[in-house]
Amino acid sequence: MPGRIPRRLHDLHRLRSLSRPGSKSESVPILVCVLVYAWFADKSEVFDAVPAYFYGRNDLQTPITFDEARRLSFLFAGDADGQWYRLTETRKLPEGARKQYLFDAAARTSSAKGILNLN
Repeated sequence: MPGRIPRRLHDLHRLRSLSRPGSKSESVPILVCVLVYAWFADKSEVFDAVPAYFYGRNDLQTPITFDEARRLSFLFAGDADGQWYRLTETRKLPEGARKQYLFDAAARTSSAKGILNLN
C-alpha cells in the first residue's frame, strides 16, 4: 500500500498541471476550435446562399440558380441591423419577371446600403 500513495499524488499533480491555463492540453482544443471557425468563416458565403436558394425557389416561387442565390443572399440573410427583405410581392409577378425583380431590388438595396458588388 505505501507505493500507491505517491502514485496517486503523482496523478493528482499531473491532473493539476493539465488544468493550468496555457498548458499544452488546453492549447490544442483551442487551436482546433480556431481552425474550424476559420474554415467555417471562409465558407459563410455558401452557408448564406443555401437558405437564399431555397427561399427564392420555394417561398418566392422564382427559378434561380445557386450562383444567383449566392449573389442575392445578402437580401435574405439579414444585415447588421437585423433587417432582411422578404420580397413576398415577387410571387404576384409573372414568372418571367420575378428574377429580374429580385435583381432590381438587390441593386436598389445594395446602392442604399453601400454594398458595392453583386457579382
